[in-house]
Amino acid sequence: MAKSRNRGGAKAHRKRVQKRNEKLGIQKKQFQKAFSQMYETKMNELKEQFEKMSAETENSTVKEFEPEIDSAGFTYEDNFVQVEETQSTSTESKGE
Repeated sequence: MAKSRNRGGAKAHRKRVQKRNEKLGIQKKQFQKAFSQMYETKMNELKEQFEKMSAETENSTVKEFEPEIDSAGFTYEDNFVQVEETQSTSTESKGE
């Protein structure tokens, strides 16, 4: 004899499967609801933390660096590099 007959037949089987599927659907909705709540709270915490950080940086003044250019069109840093190169080549020539 088939097991389905022992347990009430096809009609009982469909009823058990439907009940199982409803139970799984309810659990799935509960997990999704719990996850979305945790996600929302975490995102709100991060948002507040980011706003706090950006508020701190907004209040501080940042001076942007603009290189000073001399009359020849070079920056003072370029002149410094040129002077170093000139000094190093002159000391090399003295050593020879």
